[in-house]
Amino acid sequence: MSHGTYNDLWATAQVTLDEATRIDVDQQSAKPQKDKKLAHKIVGELYLKYISAINKLDQCYDQIVQPQKRLLIRKLLDMSIGRYLELKHELVNLDISEFAYFDDLVSEFQILPSEMDICIPKYYRREREKEIIERKKTMDNILRKIGFYEEEYIGIEMTEVEAIRLIQIHERARQGRLRSQFMKEIRLLKEKVKVDPTDEEKAEESNRRAALKIQKMFRGYITRRKIKKRILDEMLLIGMLPPSSYATEERKRGEHVKELRRELQEQYEIEFQEAIVRDKEFVKNIKGRKIAEDIKDEVRTWMMAYKGQTGKFPDFPSEDSGGSALIFSRQGAESEISKSTAPSSRESRGKKDKGKKSSKDKDEG
Repeated sequence: MSHGTYNDLWATAQVTLDEATRIDVDQQSAKPQKDKKLAHKIVGELYLKYISAINKLDQCYDQIVQPQKRLLIRKLLDMSIGRYLELKHELVNLDISEFAYFDDLVSEFQILPSEMDICIPKYYRREREKEIIERKKTMDNILRKIGFYEEEYIGIEMTEVEAIRLIQIHERARQGRLRSQFMKEIRLLKEKVKVDPTDEEKAEESNRRAALKIQKMFRGYITRRKIKKRILDEMLLIGMLPPSSYATEERKRGEHVKELRRELQEQYEIEFQEAIVRDKEFVKNIKGRKIAEDIKDEVRTWMMAYKGQTGKFPDFPSEDSGGSALIFSRQGAESEISKSTAPSSRESRGKKDKGKKSSKDKDEG
């Protein structure tokens, strides 16, 4: 599958998420539903939509190679899984059971039963692969120490001549045991009483029937296998079944392409992180001085404007109120000016009132 295919799949998943989010928001703002069947249908519809979106986003996150896109898809995937778990708990509370059945919704929305199964996200295992390997090694060591595994016996090294002699000794012993067993059987046969001819005939008839039954079963098996092969060949000929060899080759090729994409993901992720560090250093070393000068100019401008309106220099904002970031916010700067101008205006009005009172006292005197 190409990059465009996964981009289209991502767009389809986004449409499904938009529909689910719209329904979810509408239902949360609506009145509580008292009808249990209707509530189960609403939650079940959302549940199936989130399952569909999660499966599609998982495929996109597993195969899209651009790091920036994968960051966004990962956030969408994690949030969708979180909402899916919440809906699962709601279904458990509605049905009082761990298992939910959506046969009516499947037929209504024309969903395949396979689309109802949520796939475990592949990154769960991929991102913890090293941890899983280390844990497996630890468990193997523990089981080996307690004797669960049988230790492999490493034999003593010997020359070729010694090995040949050892084999000859064991072979002679084996032949001796066989010879003694053979002689024992001959001796037992001689000691037995001669068998009655009627018993011999019965034994031959029984053997013949057994042979016929075995032949019948084997011929039936061979015939059924030939008929099955003929049916498969006919279905392959008319195109009702895909050739297994082609399907296997295509599947192997598809898995190989997926592994190549995962390798590209790791490579691009490393390059992306290195580019972030490099850009930060560039901004800090090259553009940092200019940015610092611009900040100083803005602070000076603000302080002079503050002094021009209030007649005094402002107090630098505290860390709790926002610090220097408050200076670059127009609302913060205006609020600081308004706070300082209010007492100054009150002081000026007080001085004017005092001047009026003193002039009246002089006139009366």
